[in-house]
Amino acid sequence: AEVVSNFTPVDYVSSAIVRVASHPKVHLGPFLLTNNNSPSLAVIADAIVAEFPSVRRVSYLDFRRLLLEHPHPEQLPLFDLLPLFQSTRPFM
Repeated sequence: AEVVSNFTPVDYVSSAIVRVASHPKVHLGPFLLTNNNSPSLAVIADAIVAEFPSVRRVSYLDFRRLLLEHPHPEQLPLFDLLPLFQSTRPFM
């Protein structure tokens, strides 16, 4: 299954906030701003690999193993997120 992440441009969100806040007849409440054309995680990964040739795609299980078997996990930028990788199933 292709996983899509809601990437909503910040300029769209900020202009929507200004429009809503300045409209006299808007009832305040929760608003959900989404992008109907958000990219899939595979498209995002492809863009990262294209931009940074030293980055390679690996399976979730390989990525998880590399994280959990790292000799100095406290030095990893993802150190605080390691509990999310306890399951062999991706959390996304």
